[in-house]
Amino acid sequence: MNTLSAFGIATLLVSVGAVAGVWAIKTTMDVQDTQEFARKMRRIVLTRMPMLSARIHRVLDDEGDDNPIDSTDWNWEDAERRLRDAYEKDGIVAWAEATLKEFRAEEHSERLKRKELEDAHA
Repeated sequence: MNTLSAFGIATLLVSVGAVAGVWAIKTTMDVQDTQEFARKMRRIVLTRMPMLSARIHRVLDDEGDDNPIDSTDWNWEDAERRLRDAYEKDGIVAWAEATLKEFRAEEHSERLKRKELEDAHA
C-alpha cells in the first residue's frame, strides 16, 4: 500500500468518524441546529458544573487586582517579550510569576471583549 492510499484511507476514516460523532451527539441530545446545541450545553454547564460556570461567568472585578499589565490592549507579542525579559532577568521563578500575570491579563482582556460584544448585541 503506498503512502497516498494510506493517507486517503486515514482521511476517509477520520471524516466518517467525525460525521458519526456529530450525528450521535445530535441524536442523543435531540438538537436540530447549533443554536439549540449551544443552549443545551449552557444549561448543562450551569446545572451540572457550577464551579466551572462560576468561573466562566464571574463579574469583572478590578478591585484587589495587583496585575500591572494593562489588559485593555493586551496582546501575545508584548506578553512574549515580557515573559522573555522576566526569564532573562530573574530566571524560571520570575518567568512563572510573569506567566500567571499574563494569564490574568489575557483573561481580563477577553472578558472585556466579550462584554463589549454582548453590549453591542443587546
